[in-house]
Amino acid sequence: MAEENSFLRARFEELKTEHPKLDILDFLRRCRVEYLLNIDLLKLVDEIALYRIKKQIRNKIPETPFGQELENNFDHSEYLIQIENVGNAILSRLEDPGLKNLIELFRKDDNIVREIGNCVLKSEYQYFVNRAKTIGIDVDLLTFIVDTPFIPAYRELSILDPEELYNVRNRRCLVCGRLINLGIYKRRKLYLFCKLCRTRIHVDQFRCHNCGNTDSYQLCFYMLEGQPELKLEYCKVCKTYFKTADEDKIGNVDDPLLLDIATLDYDSLAQKKGLSSSNTKEHKPS
Repeated sequence: MAEENSFLRARFEELKTEHPKLDILDFLRRCRVEYLLNIDLLKLVDEIALYRIKKQIRNKIPETPFGQELENNFDHSEYLIQIENVGNAILSRLEDPGLKNLIELFRKDDNIVREIGNCVLKSEYQYFVNRAKTIGIDVDLLTFIVDTPFIPAYRELSILDPEELYNVRNRRCLVCGRLINLGIYKRRKLYLFCKLCRTRIHVDQFRCHNCGNTDSYQLCFYMLEGQPELKLEYCKVCKTYFKTADEDKIGNVDDPLLLDIATLDYDSLAQKKGLSSSNTKEHKPS
């Protein structure tokens, strides 16, 4: 397990003293980190299909997120096993009737397993909003669980050139298709940092990666006093924002979920400014 960033850990602990319920977010984060250490990628995704998709990506960046190429190329029985493992790890601390309903639903209907897996790969967030209501589970918890088994496959497909500039639309990850609300500065370069698959995408820092605006007077940022390491960056045109950290100042950031929960006060600040993470209905970051 990679060592946690000490700056972000200290910041999160400070936030937690004011909001103790934030501890559950850290529990979920640790569940995912520990689970991914033991997951066997090749039990879920066909090795030949993965190799073929990576070869296609090297030849040409596809129009759709890379992960969509995995649709129908995963083992539904193994996906069910991994969903149960993730769910049971969470149930060890979080008693949630909706989560129990989800596991029971998966056990009863293999078609649902296939359907949900394919919707994960296609980033169909509205499907999960509707499905969460019928199951009786929080939609963010639902997507957190069903996304997790695919993370190793997404990382296998994360073969972007760190020096090449990429064009990102609606701030969607090029690999998994999720909306990105985090960024990393390293050696004065900006990388969008996907909270789900951890892909770093080198982008033009003088462009809005949601609406495409390049008017520098409409691209703004805000920093809390005494904390130049972190920024809330936003576009006045589309009124969307993302949060950034400077690795040259705080050290390496391996875990985007820790960065996200350690900067939740910036999300509150953004909401007060009338900003949103996206003006689309794409799949939220998980």
